Amino acid sequence: MVEALSKHQVVLLISPGYDYHESNKLSAIINLINKSNFSNCLVVIGDTNYRHTLKISHPQCKNLYEKAKEIGDHWLERNIKFLDLIKIENTISRWQEWLDHPDYILQREKLDRHYENNAIFREAFESSAEEFVNRFIKHKSAHIPLDEAIQASIEYLKEECTIIMPMWAKQSINTIIYPNKMLYAMNAVYQELVIPDYGDSLHWLTLRFKRYTYPEMIG
Repeated sequence: MVEALSKHQVVLLISPGYDYHESNKLSAIINLINKSNFSNCLVVIGDTNYRHTLKISHPQCKNLYEKAKEIGDHWLERNIKFLDLIKIENTISRWQEWLDHPDYILQREKLDRHYENNAIFREAFESSAEEFVNRFIKHKSAHIPLDEAIQASIEYLKEECTIIMPMWAKQSINTIIYPNKMLYAMNAVYQELVIPDYGDSLHWLTLRFKRYTYPEMIG
């Protein structure tokens, strides 16, 4: 089971298959972590949640979960040499560990209730999902109808937001490194399900890559 880290912790959230979490860029992120004032690092490989996105691009796949897990396996094989460069105390976890966490069902049910009963909250998810799907189909092929693709993206967001927001807040995880800005849906969950119970303590560190792949953290 995943355990909470200490006060000066950081989570490096990995999206397997994206270039900003591969080779030189991943190495640059790790170098930045090593230079920062963190005592430990939790590397979370977001692999099996990718099954929702695979539903859009590979609906013919008979086992989307295993396909997503395989993507995570291959990512870890390619990049373990970079993770070994982390100098501070660190732990690697896979997405399924968080789905199996005893808090997941309770927190997911709470999120689902907000989604059903709060129109503004629901609109945040629909907006983020539509934005993702529109961006996705510009670069890749979608093999299911648009409304089904958006629903698959919403399911992805519900799962991701449940873990990253209230679950990690409860675990006293409050610093997350990720190359992209916080999504509209994620911010809605933070406002509605994190701040009231756990306070306004999240540090979402967005990475912006400059020339030669050297990143900087921006709040």
